[in-house]
Amino acid sequence: MRLLLSIILIFALSIGLALVVGSNGSVSIVWQNYKIDLSLATFLVISFLLLIIGVTIKKLWLSILFFPDRLMRQRKEKVELKRKRLVTDMLIYHLLGDQAMVYACLKKFKKNFLKSKNSDLTEGRLLSLVALSCNDKRFSLDERDFWLEELKRVEKNLNVKYTKSELIVADRALEQGLINGLAQNLSEFLGRNPNSLFGRELLVKVLLVEKKWEEILLQSRMLINQDEDNKKQYEKISEKAVEEMLTNSKGISSITIKKILGLLKDHEMQNPHIIGQLAVAFHKVGNKNQCSEMIEKYLNKKWDSNLCVLYWKYPSDTKRQLKALTQWEKKYCNNYVYRTCFGNICILEQLWGKAKDHLKASIKLSPSRDAYNSLAKIYELTQDSDTANKYWKMAATFPT
Repeated sequence: MRLLLSIILIFALSIGLALVVGSNGSVSIVWQNYKIDLSLATFLVISFLLLIIGVTIKKLWLSILFFPDRLMRQRKEKVELKRKRLVTDMLIYHLLGDQAMVYACLKKFKKNFLKSKNSDLTEGRLLSLVALSCNDKRFSLDERDFWLEELKRVEKNLNVKYTKSELIVADRALEQGLINGLAQNLSEFLGRNPNSLFGRELLVKVLLVEKKWEEILLQSRMLINQDEDNKKQYEKISEKAVEEMLTNSKGISSITIKKILGLLKDHEMQNPHIIGQLAVAFHKVGNKNQCSEMIEKYLNKKWDSNLCVLYWKYPSDTKRQLKALTQWEKKYCNNYVYRTCFGNICILEQLWGKAKDHLKASIKLSPSRDAYNSLAKIYELTQDSDTANKYWKMAATFPT
């Protein structure tokens, strides 16, 4: 169609030029014994025709000459389009959570495109991460190993700081119990990526196996600051670290406890479980006043039932404790644990009447094993065995 239009245009130009020049002129062509006389208009038309034929032949020749390259280029474009569609589909299935389709796409990509010389490293990293997060049951260990090695290769070539392959290898080693040197590797990784939650969680798991409690306390503290959503979980780890430091320290003493106390931050000193552990530890080494003071300091600000129980189970100066309990009465008088605590401290001071009043008030608020046991103890100490037995039996109805 383009050729036809070109010919029509040439003819139109030739005729137009001939009309402008006029029909009186002529052109003679002499070759050996031959002579051709042509009018100027005819000569112009033939010249233009020869020109268009020459251009057409040249284009045709070039098309034939470069046809294989053009075919190859079109084929590459088609393959590239298929690759992009496959990658897009894979990512969509991954976001939708369709692991079976992700697995199918990965298998097809691995077969057709992975070894391509023009493969994009960033794309390869993305696909490796998708593959290693795939939970399809058909995804074998060998296939996971393949994608892990691919991820290592890509991350090495990209020279990235966040090497996910390093964390996956560490996680596997931890599952297999191969922790030698693992803490050091993870510490180096966190040196490059201090905000990595997964890396720090792995490090804490390794440290828990190695029982390095002081380091666990430090790392769990950093996790609490980084991840508010799992704050309770990390606080439990901190509590365990403090408990283990207190129970596993050789030759535990007040000095050792104060050293551990010095490691704790303000927010950790607001944790009632940690306060309770430290208070009991002080009591066990004979520093009973320090035990009571720590609990009082906390209960002066806010209530905790477990600490209140420890307050009477690990007594110190009972006269001072009675004074503290009296000061709290307005705030905590409607709490049955407080009443039980007050009653038990009164028992230690042999204030039988007052002890009975608080314990019976506790039972009225909420019956408990501790309150019944304490009442039974009072009647036993005051030589009223029948009433004591009645309360012992009532206490026995509660689970231990």
